[in-house]
Amino acid sequence: MALQITQKKGTYYLKGQINVMSKLVLITYFNQLFRKENKIVINIEEINAIDKQGLQALFFMMDKAEKSNKIFSIVGYGCKDIYDQFNQKVA
Repeated sequence: MALQITQKKGTYYLKGQINVMSKLVLITYFNQLFRKENKIVINIEEINAIDKQGLQALFFMMDKAEKSNKIFSIVGYGCKDIYDQFNQKVA
């Protein structure tokens, strides 16, 4: 399933897979938002798979937000692989 991005009440909902095929779409979409938004919240509850390239895209967006003094949050009970990788990076 291709990655779908929808927005509701300031939260961006991701549905599908974050992988090598959707990485560029994800980064491009959120790069545009970083130019005009100070706070970005993404919900990953409907992400059913993520690969290494997808994780790198999320890490890239986190780093970009931090360097730009923007708030970037990931919420929801999404793909367990995402949380496992974030916990390994922090530890």
